[in-house]
Amino acid sequence: MPTDGRGIRNERGANLVALARSLQDRPAIPGPLPPFHERTYADLHGPGLKNRVRAVIWRVVAPLLGLQRPFNATVVDQLNRLQNAHRESEAHLARFQSLLVQHLQGMDALSEDWLKRWDSLSARDARLVARVAAVEDLRTTTALAQQTALSLKREVERLLAAAPAPQAGAVPPQGAQPAPPVSGPDLDAFKYLGFEDAFRGSPESIRARMAEYAPRFDGQSDVLDIGCGRGEFLELLKQRGVRARGVDANHEMVEVCRANGLDVTEDDALRLLMTLDDSSVGGIFAAQVVEHLQPGYLMRLLETASHKVRPGGILILETINPACWLAFFESFVRDVTHVWPLHPETLQYLTRASGFRDVRIEYRSPVGETTRLHPVPGSPKGAEPTLAELVETFNDNVTKLNTRLFSFQDYAIVARR
Repeated sequence: MPTDGRGIRNERGANLVALARSLQDRPAIPGPLPPFHERTYADLHGPGLKNRVRAVIWRVVAPLLGLQRPFNATVVDQLNRLQNAHRESEAHLARFQSLLVQHLQGMDALSEDWLKRWDSLSARDARLVARVAAVEDLRTTTALAQQTALSLKREVERLLAAAPAPQAGAVPPQGAQPAPPVSGPDLDAFKYLGFEDAFRGSPESIRARMAEYAPRFDGQSDVLDIGCGRGEFLELLKQRGVRARGVDANHEMVEVCRANGLDVTEDDALRLLMTLDDSSVGGIFAAQVVEHLQPGYLMRLLETASHKVRPGGILILETINPACWLAFFESFVRDVTHVWPLHPETLQYLTRASGFRDVRIEYRSPVGETTRLHPVPGSPKGAEPTLAELVETFNDNVTKLNTRLFSFQDYAIVARR
């Protein structure tokens, strides 16, 4: 059986030709019988001896043949009816053949359209196979690149371990400044950058989520983005003409920001804040950062920030909402670098206790309706009290579960200095 479109078309054409030939070569139907000619009595009375003799004979035979004439007329009538029926059958057969040919022609057009679709699906299938092959090649290349990166990481670690340690008590040359202590590079920084790309979202989606915060810093200057990550919020402030800088401890994140022309320092946030003058910062922004900090470190960071932000400056801290169980189990526990979940009221109190005022909680990222539980429709009037009470109790429980399980996944502390 042919499987390609061309073979199917050839087979279909051969079948149609055979069908048309069979319709043309059918056996001929016998023609109608000769018509029956009735002879009347007047035909026997013509002139001449022959006719007179025939008339005499007819007068003798006529009584005997009186019953034959109705019989013959009946036979002739039946033969005429059979001939008409045969002609009608011929017409119906010709009509049927015409309709059959029209139907087959319609089927031919339909099959032609189907074959075009078949060819299109075959082409798509071929492209899909090619894409699958490309994905397999990419997977192989990615695995090879990962193995290469791990090998380079081990080699760098080996070289760092083999480097000679500075001699104790060594005196630097006269006039030279003592070298600051050098810590080894964070060779695992690229892993968290990949984690951000995989689970937090693309830079475009993060910019869309943070766009609502940017107008809050209009009119400010020297804004500091703590834990700036890939620099999405710094780009938003830059577009609005707000002078800002970032700080992040992840080397790979800092390199991404610098490649995009952003002013970012690779350092610890608290250490950097302590080097700044009091009231020198117009605002501080930190998105998805405070949950990475130890409680003691966080309280010191908030207290230091209250001294560095100038009066009228703004502080915005966005973090995961652990009061939403979906956010806690889907987002918080996924990231191994998260240290402590912060209830909204807890972070609000710590911010207020650190010297900020007008501390508000703003909830973000509501859980979609398709994920939330849905109550049953209200019971109609006149329903039995037990059914109405059951519906009301069930809906109250759904509301409570939605509040705990499917509320807001993030929240932000917004405060003024």
